[in-house]
Amino acid sequence: MRIIPILALLMPAATLAQTAPPAPERSWNKRICRTTGELGSRVTRARVCRTRAEWEETRRENRGTIDRAQRQFNPSVDEAIAGN
Repeated sequence: MRIIPILALLMPAATLAQTAPPAPERSWNKRICRTTGELGSRVTRARVCRTRAEWEETRRENRGTIDRAQRQFNPSVDEAIAGN
């Protein structure tokens, strides 16, 4: 008999989850500022402002650099991907 009241409480939550408003569309031209620390210093900070598209491009470039460095020091990863 306790199951019915619990189900009655869960039903409104389920309908609220279904009617949530859609997320706003991201603008690639929106300017985003981040504070970054200088490598080797605990005190020096720099504020860097770029568009969302520029931050994404920087993230892709950094990821590519990391991937190349890992492949250079571990060539077996390339062989495993190629199936050799």
